[in-house]
Amino acid sequence: MEAKIDLIDILFRGDVLEILSTMSDEICNQGCRFITQGGFHPGILAPFIRLAADDFDVLEEARIFMAMDPIFEKPDSIKEMLYEVIHAKAMLLEESQWRIGSYRDAHQWTFKHHFGKKSCYPLNMPEIHGLEKDLGLKYAAVYAAGFDHYIDQFLFPLVMILGKINGNLAQNLGSRLFYNHIRKYGDRKPRVELCLQAKGLKSNLKKEIIWSLVHDDGFQLTALAVVALLNQLLKKPLEEPGLYLMGQITNHQELFSDLSKMGVIIKKQDPALR
Repeated sequence: MEAKIDLIDILFRGDVLEILSTMSDEICNQGCRFITQGGFHPGILAPFIRLAADDFDVLEEARIFMAMDPIFEKPDSIKEMLYEVIHAKAMLLEESQWRIGSYRDAHQWTFKHHFGKKSCYPLNMPEIHGLEKDLGLKYAAVYAAGFDHYIDQFLFPLVMILGKINGNLAQNLGSRLFYNHIRKYGDRKPRVELCLQAKGLKSNLKKEIIWSLVHDDGFQLTALAVVALLNQLLKKPLEEPGLYLMGQITNHQELFSDLSKMGVIIKKQDPALR
């Protein structure tokens, strides 16, 4: 802000948005444009739902399921995720009202490409808040799949318990245990698979569509999503200074067109035609 330079970050910790929100007046006064929560999660989740909405007259339900290989370059890279395990409150939209979720709201989902059937747990993704007003959604949520038995049944519960006592200890110990466990994956790339289950009305008939997005490198997918955003901003810069979320300012059709051109696999399937 002192240098009056615009910013894009790719952090997904929920408190980043909260902290920047306290600075929103100063960001505007300095004439800066700050875009937070860039990348693919967050970043492309709200646009993904908007993409699905194009196939409906009325989109009533939208649930995104994400699965990723537990590959991290170093222990410190894991701390951001563990912070969310300790502090974040999952949110789900039900009957057009947001409520706090928990592990009891887990869903089973079968990923067709890499990961198979997984238990998926709700998250809080601020970028999808407001879609119930824009699109008329009644039900919406973002879920993340678990990793493996050791991480899901031992490590995450340990981190959550320790986090109630000492958050820094929980993150430091948890990140080290996590990293030592995943070293067995060697040089494998962190595959990513996103699925969107969309339900609504088309020509007064009930309709369901499943969208999938697949890439073999989650780190690269984050970079590609930011490149696609920059491509839009170069053509049409943000007019007003302020604080923005990538997922709320991105043109969804251009975003997914560019991602497809850059090698990201994006498919649509009508379950009724399987």
